[in-house]
Amino acid sequence: SLHDALPIYYPTITAAYNQNVGKGKSYGVELETYYSPNKYITLFLHPSYNKSYFTENVNILQSGKTSEFNLKGNQSPSTPNWLLKTGAMIQYEGFHFNTLVTHTGERYADALNVYKISDNTIVDASLNYHLKIANFPKKVVLGLEVKNILNEKYISMVNASDLTQEGAATFNVGFPRTFVAT
Repeated sequence: SLHDALPIYYPTITAAYNQNVGKGKSYGVELETYYSPNKYITLFLHPSYNKSYFTENVNILQSGKTSEFNLKGNQSPSTPNWLLKTGAMIQYEGFHFNTLVTHTGERYADALNVYKISDNTIVDASLNYHLKIANFPKKVVLGLEVKNILNEKYISMVNASDLTQEGAATFNVGFPRTFVAT
């Protein structure tokens, strides 16, 4: 059993700060698998499942009145149940090509599990060339990377709102399609 910290809003000081106000449990499994059909190619698949939930309702004293919030069984905010990373790594004569597909399952922006954040799938790829320069002490690598190839609109990170809903969740927007040369 663990104590979940929630940002609780206190109107008398007009601020929200994390408090250990409830109990929760968390369990999960992550599997890393690799397969190399030959010396040039490695395929990988990394699925994970995470159940992180409240084990009891929470009572909070606000303005002299106790309020009970029905949290028992709710998934912890910003924690997806499912996450999947998969892709390929290919190396041939100084070229290194990598792909990465990341699927993040749906999650919630609040402890009450009212505000759902949709799942998303992001595809990234990179191509590097390792130069061999005679009598040069350092490795030289030229590279091009494309993040979010499909230009998916998604929320990358959530700071959950407090239980009174007077404080608002904040969201970080994920990268748009981005090109990086190195």
